[in-house]
Amino acid sequence: MQMPDLENSFESLILRNGLSSQRFGRRLYHLSQNGTPYWLKFQLPKVQPEYEKGFLHELQIYRRLGKLEPSILLPARIIELNQIAEFSYLKGEGLILPHGDYWLGQPAQQLSFEQVQQKIFAMLGCLQILHQTGWIHGDLKPQHFLYCHNQLTLIDFEQSQSVTQVHKTTALNATPRYMAPELFHGEIKTVRTDLYALGVILYEWLSGQRLSARNYQDWAVLHCQTLKIRLPDAFMPFFPLLNGLLSKYKDQRFQQVNEALYYLKY
Repeated sequence: MQMPDLENSFESLILRNGLSSQRFGRRLYHLSQNGTPYWLKFQLPKVQPEYEKGFLHELQIYRRLGKLEPSILLPARIIELNQIAEFSYLKGEGLILPHGDYWLGQPAQQLSFEQVQQKIFAMLGCLQILHQTGWIHGDLKPQHFLYCHNQLTLIDFEQSQSVTQVHKTTALNATPRYMAPELFHGEIKTVRTDLYALGVILYEWLSGQRLSARNYQDWAVLHCQTLKIRLPDAFMPFFPLLNGLLSKYKDQRFQQVNEALYYLKY
């Protein structure tokens, strides 16, 4: 996939991110040109250091992965913000991506078993490709899987890191809902923590229920102690898969995507 050449002015430009992230200097605009929808993401400088660091890191990931051209990557355009007429007063870079549809936008209960299986297979394959490039995602969420131009892709690489990198998790670089138990104990992110996050995503989708907790401590208790897998009867064949993705003990969890794919097939 390639990003077409874009003009420096857009037909519509609508700010879409929430007030909380806006206060930290983050901007996410929905825009269109010649009827084609795009997204523009950028970070205002010197507002929130961690947000700025994350965004600059994501730009570097797109530059690095762009050279490899993995099929899971949306075609990206990194631009100088002052090249866009509406932002001619701003300095810094922005990231433009084409619009994609949520891969899990339709409830699992509305799909056939085979369709659900195919969606899970595609998500595992997508994550496997990322890992094979030498990177873990580090902050997987359902909205990070997008379908665009007949291809399943991943977005939002602000917390991505090399599989060989050693960075401990903090409250600012992970989302408690999808955090593996060991991350609550300050351990590093790994392929296995990506697999756990995917397990949470799939569990919520298959069960039709979102996990709930009031605060960070409650999330820690849920993931480290009380989470139990309960699936509708129609989706019980996926129990071994989720059990391997969501093991509380990392040594008992799947080590690689290949193991999960095996349980999906059999």
